[in-house]
Amino acid sequence: LPHRPGRWATRAARAVAIHVSRNVWAWAVGGALSWFAHWRLRICERPVVSCARTFWNVAVVEKAGLATREFRPVFWLTSRHAQTVLAHVLADLSFLLHRPVRWRRERVAT
Repeated sequence: LPHRPGRWATRAARAVAIHVSRNVWAWAVGGALSWFAHWRLRICERPVVSCARTFWNVAVVEKAGLATREFRPVFWLTSRHAQTVLAHVLADLSFLLHRPVRWRRERVAT
């Protein structure tokens, strides 16, 4: 005979399923908030500009705003490396979206 779980196991499993199903929105909102907090606190970063502090270097860095802008990747690609890889993959797959260019050769009499 196959082993059947006792009554306590089935009752416990049923209680857990009911508890989770009643709190699905709470779990979803809590997960979204924790993901946003992780993204904002750990993923977004300020760049570190390292160069010789000459007049021209400081002027270029200040004019471009390099030290004040913050890197904020999209929330579903959590690093600049993932964005680079995805950009290359999408560029390689672009031939599926566009028809090839048909070139026509013409001779011009001179």
